Amino acid sequence: MPPADMLLINAIRTKDMAARDVGAAVRTEPVKLDATPRVNAPNRQRFLIAASVLGAAAVLPRHLVGPAPDPGTSPSGMADPDDLLADLRDAVTMPAEWSSEREPTSDALTALDARARECHSRYQRADYDGAARLLPAVVRDIEALAAAPPAGVSQHMLKRTQAVAYLAAAKLASRTSDHALAWLAADRGQHAALAADAPALLATTRRQIACVFHDTGRLADAERVAAGALDALDRRRGDDDSDLISARGSLLLLAAMTAVRRGERVEARRRLTAAAEHAGALGRDGNRLWSAFGPTNVAIHTLAAALALDDPAEAVDVGALIDTRLLPPPLVGRRARVHVDLASAHTSLGEDAVAAVHILDVARRAPQMLCFDPTARAVLATLLGRARGSTVSVLRGVAEQVGVAS
Repeated sequence: MPPADMLLINAIRTKDMAARDVGAAVRTEPVKLDATPRVNAPNRQRFLIAASVLGAAAVLPRHLVGPAPDPGTSPSGMADPDDLLADLRDAVTMPAEWSSEREPTSDALTALDARARECHSRYQRADYDGAARLLPAVVRDIEALAAAPPAGVSQHMLKRTQAVAYLAAAKLASRTSDHALAWLAADRGQHAALAADAPALLATTRRQIACVFHDTGRLADAERVAAGALDALDRRRGDDDSDLISARGSLLLLAAMTAVRRGERVEARRRLTAAAEHAGALGRDGNRLWSAFGPTNVAIHTLAAALALDDPAEAVDVGALIDTRLLPPPLVGRRARVHVDLASAHTSLGEDAVAAVHILDVARRAPQMLCFDPTARAVLATLLGRARGSTVSVLRGVAEQVGVAS
C-alpha cells in the first residue's frame, strides 16, 4: 500500500464516527490542559538528551535569537509582531515613489526578482525577522518600478515579480496574525498574477486569501475562494506542469483542513486523497511556487487533520510515519511544524517528556516559530505549568527567550 494511502487510512478513520457529534469533534483549542502527565524512564531519557543539546544553561543559543532586547521589544530580542511588520505595513499601504538618488533601470527587475525570491526563502527557513527586514524595500522598489518602468522591461516579468513579492508579504503577515495586512497583500498579489497571466501563481495567491478566511474562522469564505481557484485550474487540465499540480494540491490540502473544521469528515478524507494523488503525480517532495507540496506535506496535513479531529493518538501514529528528511532543505518551517503538532498531541496525551523533546527541537531548529506560532506557545506554557524538577529550568529558559509567561 502506498505510504500516502496508509497515512490517510490512519488519520481519517470511520469507525465510531456515527456515534460522535461531528461538530464537537473539531478542535478549537490546540492543547488539552487536563491531561495527566505520564513520564516514564525512556521518555525522561529522551528529554534529557534533547535538553543537553541546548546546553546546560537551558536557553536558546544567542546567535539564534540576537542580542539582548531593547526597550519596547519582546523577550525574544525581536520586535513585537506589530512592530515587526510596521515597515512592511507602510510599504504596502503608502504610494510608491522612486528615490531621487537612483533611477529605475532594466537591470533592476532581475535584481528585484531575486530579492523577492529570497524573501520566500527566509520565510520558509522560519526566519521571519529576516523576511520582515527585506520585504519592505522589495515591495517599495517593485511598486516604484511598476509606476515608471524603463524601456525594455518585460511587463510579464514585472507583474509576476509583484505577485511573488506580495505572496511573501501575505504569508509573513498571516504567520504574525496580521490578517488585515495578509488579506491586502494577497489581493494585491492575485491582481498582479492576473496581469501576468500566471495561472499557477494566481491560484497560489488566491489560496493565501483563503488562508486568511480560514485562520479567522470565516470557513464558508475560505471554502468559496479555494473552490473557485480549483475550478479555474481545472479549466487548464491540459497544462499539468509541476507548478499547476503543486498549486492544485496545495489548494486541496487547505480545502481539506477547512472541511475538517466544518465537521465534514468524508469530504475532508476525499480532499486529502485527491491531494495525495496529485503528490503521486508530482512524484517527489517539491517546493514549486514555495508550496512545499509533495507526499510528505500531504502527510503533515494528515497529521494536522487528526489533531483537529481531537484524536491525538492518531496524530502520534501518523507522525511516526513522517520522515521530514525527505522535504527540500529550505523547508525548515515545515519540519518544525511536525514537531509542534506532535508536541501538541503528546501534551494532550499527558506525555509531557516526549512533548518537551519536540518543543526543544523546535527551539533549536526554528526558534522564531516559538515566538509566533500560537500552538507552540500554548504547548510550551502548558508544559511549563505542569513541569517538575530539572524540567522546569530547561523549559523556563526556553519560555523566557520567546516571551511565554510561566
